[in-house]
Amino acid sequence: MDGISEDFLKYLEIYINSIDLKPYITGMAQPKMNQKKMNSICVALPPCEEQRRIVAKVEKLMYLCDQLEVKIEQSQNHSEKLLKAVIHEVLAG
Repeated sequence: MDGISEDFLKYLEIYINSIDLKPYITGMAQPKMNQKKMNSICVALPPCEEQRRIVAKVEKLMYLCDQLEVKIEQSQNHSEKLLKAVIHEVLAG
């Protein structure tokens, strides 16, 4: 893939995942997107440095989201254990 950088591909992935693709999808039972529809998607294309900045910021935010998900899961597990302990104490009287 001469001429296409990994940064550009990451930017393109972020961009495509951020837009509403419904206008480009055909079919109800088995939704699909054909080549013609894909080629008709207009992509906002900032300068390369801005693309890199956007990718870096999104990756940082995704990392923070992943950390938050772990902390939320840990908190939920802790809450369940506390609830079980309280119920056990109440029932054991």
